[in-house]
Amino acid sequence: MTGEDATGWEAAYRKRPSGGYRKASQHEDCQALDRVFRDRNVRAILDLGCGDGRHLVFFARRGYLMHGQDIAPTAIRLADEWLAGENLSADLKAGDMTHIRWPDASFDAMLCIQVVNHHRIRQIRQTVAEIHRVLREGGLLFLTVATERRPPRPGAPKAVEVEPHTYVPLEGHEKGVPHHQFDTQELRYEFRRFIVCEDVMPVHKDSKGYTCLVMQKPDNQ
Repeated sequence: MTGEDATGWEAAYRKRPSGGYRKASQHEDCQALDRVFRDRNVRAILDLGCGDGRHLVFFARRGYLMHGQDIAPTAIRLADEWLAGENLSADLKAGDMTHIRWPDASFDAMLCIQVVNHHRIRQIRQTVAEIHRVLREGGLLFLTVATERRPPRPGAPKAVEVEPHTYVPLEGHEKGVPHHQFDTQELRYEFRRFIVCEDVMPVHKDSKGYTCLVMQKPDNQ
């Protein structure tokens, strides 16, 4: 994200310093993912766009080696405090998701939950390339993203369309943060280097309307 976007997320977390984001329940697919990860002998997981840690805590409690990256330093601080309060740990780094701060093939699995769409398309493509780089061959990616294109709903914060299907709010707690609207065809195209694993978890929509899918980095890529 650009410096303007980083300010948007940092400002959002500073406005909710008591852990406002963590009040949301764990993603409804996490229990199923836990079973999948155990079946696949997953150990090291990266939560990309980890926020203040709700998914880090969920999987760290289950014994995984957790790693998290978020653009907002305040989110990283809140996640670290929450983990410490639970006697848990994770390797946390602040940084833009277009530059994931770990070496190649570092992770058995990755979480990217309602995150990758918060960019313009050029940065989204950089992020997808970084996800591919840091996953090991055969590694799994759990991705959730909105796949319905529509103008901002009445009563939503005012926003400007900065490029096709990408809106930036001009007000509200996500002011300055891009929201790219995928459709299913575009999503499949941008992640074409990955295999969609419907046998692991069928593609579906969660209770908030986000498309959820598991992808795999093929061997020998």
